[in-house]
Amino acid sequence: MKRALFFATILALVVCLNANASFSEEATPLDNKIPDTLVYYNSWPGDHESPLLKNFKMSPAKPINVYMFKNLNSKVLETIQPGELVTLTTADYHAFPSKSPIVVLTEQNGLKPGDIIYLMGYVGGGDCLAWYDNNVIYIPAEGIEGVKLYKEQRQDVPMWAKLIGQIPPSPDLWLRVGIGNYQYGWIKYDTYRDWKRFGSSIFQKG
Repeated sequence: MKRALFFATILALVVCLNANASFSEEATPLDNKIPDTLVYYNSWPGDHESPLLKNFKMSPAKPINVYMFKNLNSKVLETIQPGELVTLTTADYHAFPSKSPIVVLTEQNGLKPGDIIYLMGYVGGGDCLAWYDNNVIYIPAEGIEGVKLYKEQRQDVPMWAKLIGQIPPSPDLWLRVGIGNYQYGWIKYDTYRDWKRFGSSIFQKG
């Protein structure tokens, strides 16, 4: 009986942790409140690395700072030089959807005219991430009046939505890396161009 109760308690804890694994508690909105900052944990949205390639080695194309926290004003633990390797452990995606609402004009992916959704940012493959009804969803990047999120966007696509807020700020992607001597820190990821590439990836074999 005690053993059964023990395992039931452990299972309940695991379910609870998994249910909240994607977002930070402070960023998870309640009662459909749109978050100013949405922290998408252990995620690498986009079409370049799926799934996130943990424990791979990566080397910068130019000197890059490793910070103690996910903050450019925090302590610099080390500056990684070209040719030096760091080990990726995870990545956190920060989006800022609250000021970027769009209104749906025609039915799209289960959305109905009049629905309001909030843009998070372009993630590749012609898709954006958006916040809708307490969920992160994928929506087409094309066909949103007032928004142009990537240069290949076509001009002849029928408009299915309209921006009624501000253009969404660029999301922040922070990489947590190991830098040796059991030290870990955070790198602000800006662009592929900052990294030496292995195949079609920013990673290279160590």
